[in-house]
Amino acid sequence: MTRDPYGQNPGDDQEREGPDEQPWGQPPSYGQPPPAGQPPTTPPGYGQPYPYPKQDDKALAALILSIAAWMVCPFVLHIVALVLANQSLQSIRESNGWLTGEGMANAARIISIVGVALGAAAIALLVLFGLGVLGLGAIFMI
Repeated sequence: MTRDPYGQNPGDDQEREGPDEQPWGQPPSYGQPPPAGQPPTTPPGYGQPYPYPKQDDKALAALILSIAAWMVCPFVLHIVALVLANQSLQSIRESNGWLTGEGMANAARIISIVGVALGAAAIALLVLFGLGVLGLGAIFMI
């Protein structure tokens, strides 16, 4: 058997023992790449920003509108906030983890549903008692 000047026998890379050792010239594997749509598990190289998930702006707008609707134009702003919250939830679910703010959108949705329900009840009470207070109830009693 001939030896090369560097002390290695020809064919040493085929005679290696153990499943973890790889032949010379092949780089070691560092694991599977992340699935499509998922943020990378290792940070990017020097000088590159890390791609963090972003907060959905519609969720924040829906939450602000649903809270502000209690003071300004209650019924209309609650409906607008409810539509924005539903759109935000849909876009968050379709983003595969790249958009956050699901909690804010759910909170805005709940606040808006309560506001719409209370607004509808208030309108119904105004209509029922308004007819009696304005004297229009007497017209229907004839």
